[in-house]
Amino acid sequence: MPTKYNVVSKRNPADPSAPLKYYPSVIAGGRITLRQLANRLRKSPR
Repeated sequence: MPTKYNVVSKRNPADPSAPLKYYPSVIAGGRITLRQLANRLRKSPR
């Protein structure tokens, strides 16, 4: 299952003149119940 994300630029608060750094930000794709999450974890390979 592919993961959707946006690229977000952030500044260094200790050095505002430093160049921006880019980080991935995950996009939520929906909601699942706690039971569904537990089942997915139980079935996932280790």
